[in-house]
Amino acid sequence: MATMEWSRDVSAAEWIIRRLHPPSASDVCSLVPAGFDSYARILHPVPCLKDSAPTLRSWQDLARQAGLSLHPTIHFEALQAAAATQNCQPPDVGTLDPDTLDAVIEILAQATTRPDACWFGIWEGYGWMQGPPAIAPLIRAPRRPDRPSGKRNPPDYPRINVAGRELALYKGPITQAAAFCSPPASQSPNLWWPADNAWCVASDIDLPSTYVGASEAPIGQILEDRRIEALPASPTDLITAD
Repeated sequence: MATMEWSRDVSAAEWIIRRLHPPSASDVCSLVPAGFDSYARILHPVPCLKDSAPTLRSWQDLARQAGLSLHPTIHFEALQAAAATQNCQPPDVGTLDPDTLDAVIEILAQATTRPDACWFGIWEGYGWMQGPPAIAPLIRAPRRPDRPSGKRNPPDYPRINVAGRELALYKGPITQAAAFCSPPASQSPNLWWPADNAWCVASDIDLPSTYVGASEAPIGQILEDRRIEALPASPTDLITAD
């Protein structure tokens, strides 16, 4: 199985930094570079209890229960204010759940000429990247791609600074986007893209949504895929941190 490697080549992210709106804009393109044909917002599923059993609910389900319209700039606070989230916890922030991630990988692998060569940035502030695990092992532990040289902690290489976040950078085939989706972490990359810059995915550490910029075809697939809850997004749509 192909593995990923920690990268010293932070220049791979220069095109992203050039095309981002300033963080103060607080819009989609402060996370994902401007200039793509289309954008999508992926909504992270909501952990809930149903008949005392854990389950994941969609934002659409909660919005319907609350009598709200699920529009492209809806914030999770609106569902919480409507008391639709009883017996629910807020969605995970900064990461795609494994099932959604698998679906996104499948779609985006077909939307680049270089699925074999992708770049992945992970925020250096996660506890599990700083020595002994700082989070408890998770229940779900599916077989995932190999991590860099079998190591959890990134070496002291240069970091990329995107939207005020310091990210450790690694590279490998697109399947390596799932490399950290097993204990002691359950984490998709916070920023990832292929060598041909055909698309870009951003999961900001404070947000319960992930944003994708790409051509119209893969964005359409993301919006239509039943495994993914997603809404169309515009470059100037405002975002907020929960």
